[in-house]
Order: sequence, then structure tokens, then C-alpha cells
Amino acid sequence: MALTKIGPNKWRVKASVWDKNKGYPISKQTTVTGTRAEAVVVEGDILKELKARTLTSKYASTFGEAVDLYTENLRLRGRLSYQHENMVKFLRSELGHVRIEVFADHFEVYRRRLMSAMTKQCKPRKSASINRYTAIVRAAFGHLVGLEILDRNPITSTRFPKMK
Repeated sequence: MALTKIGPNKWRVKASVWDKNKGYPISKQTTVTGTRAEAVVVEGDILKELKARTLTSKYASTFGEAVDLYTENLRLRGRLSYQHENMVKFLRSELGHVRIEVFADHFEVYRRRLMSAMTKQCKPRKSASINRYTAIVRAAFGHLVGLEILDRNPITSTRFPKMK
């Protein structure tokens, strides 16, 4: 981020943000005619645009990318256990290809199918495991809401209630 005066009432505004996905910074520069305060406002707008570009380029298309972001956050905070990571990997392998816009409808069908499916040991699946998978999906979407990638969480407790 730099403001350079290049003439009377003329400023060069440079801003850059490190893109973790690509491994290098992305930057943008422009020239502003006006006061220094106006140049600072433009600099803030450019930074917002660059940060939004880095977020949406990685996280906004499929559930698999949303889960990757969620697990990365848990790993950085030291809150990802081995069992939780395995459940997240299972959900990613099953539902990672689904686009975020249609995920709630797809998850509703998947959850019904999961209730009737047997486990690896040919036993009926218990409601606690289905509740855990629902909680993981809800938390992943909650994380996207916290990052302001989504406006609201599509996995609500009224649409996907806990099983007894």
C-alpha cells in the first residue's frame, strides 16, 4: 500500500494483497486526481476489491472448497482432531462436487439416503452420526457466513432438525 504524490493534486495509489492460494501477491495501481483524503479512500476500495478477489476465487463455488476452508481454519486454531478430520473427508468425498447455490436441496436428499443406508458393519446407521454430519455441514457454512462469502447459512436447524 503506497500513496505517492506525482503532481499537484495528483496521486498514484498502489495496493497489494498476498494470495495464499496462488502463493504470490496480487496488486493494482491507479492514479487519483484530488486531495490526499480522496486518494486514501480509493486505496481502501482497491484493498477491499483485492481481498474479495482472493476469497471468491478459492471458496465460492463448491462445497468441497468450503470444506477445505473450514478445515484449514480448524487446523490453524489447533481444533481439528483425527476423527473429525475423517468425517470431514468423508463428507468432502461424497458431496464435494455440489455447487453451494443448490447444496441445501442436495443435502436434504443425501441425508434421507444416509438415514436408510447401512454402515460398513451392515448395521443401521444411528441418529447421532447423522447429527454429526449435519453439524459439520452447518459449521462449514457458518464459517462462510463469518467470512462474508455467504449472506446466510442455508443449513438451518428448522430445515435439518436434530434426530432423536
